[in-house]
Amino acid sequence: YVDLMKALLDIDHAMLSLGQNRIEEANNYFESFSKSAYAQTTTDGRYKVLKYLRKAKRYAEAADAYQCWDEALGEYRLAPSVDFIDMIVGKYEVNLKAGRIDSALAAATYAFEYIDSALVRERRSEAAKLATIYETKQKDEKIAQQQIDLSHQRFVAFAVVLVLLVIFFVIYTIVRRRAER
Repeated sequence: YVDLMKALLDIDHAMLSLGQNRIEEANNYFESFSKSAYAQTTTDGRYKVLKYLRKAKRYAEAADAYQCWDEALGEYRLAPSVDFIDMIVGKYEVNLKAGRIDSALAAATYAFEYIDSALVRERRSEAAKLATIYETKQKDEKIAQQQIDLSHQRFVAFAVVLVLLVIFFVIYTIVRRRAER
């Protein structure tokens, strides 16, 4: 836990120092961070490395780090998602600015394919949600109709019982009066 907190503090210091144009200090903090187990083994740590390298305009190192990122994503076999578009665009950007035109073109092609498949997946997901909502509304309407029918049946049953009670009391009254006569 202490190592994790130190690593997070180091990367935060590095980003702050970079923002204040204290490059030497930022690089020192970044080097300390990049040696941590958090930066080397976790997806979040690798992402923070990429973020720093992009912000520091260390494009060649960032392009190399993106290759490691691709391997990590391959291990997890993540489905295309709109959340990762920034990562793919970042890969294109650093490869282009590092002068790796072929890699930038490959990243751009992959980005278009990825974005397309992510959008298709999102549309399917939205369509499935809408279908579920539609089915739920149909079921709710059916339940409401059944409740109305049940209420109607209860009302008819109550009316029949009430009529039978009235008839019973009328007949009882007639029979009793005849018996009194």
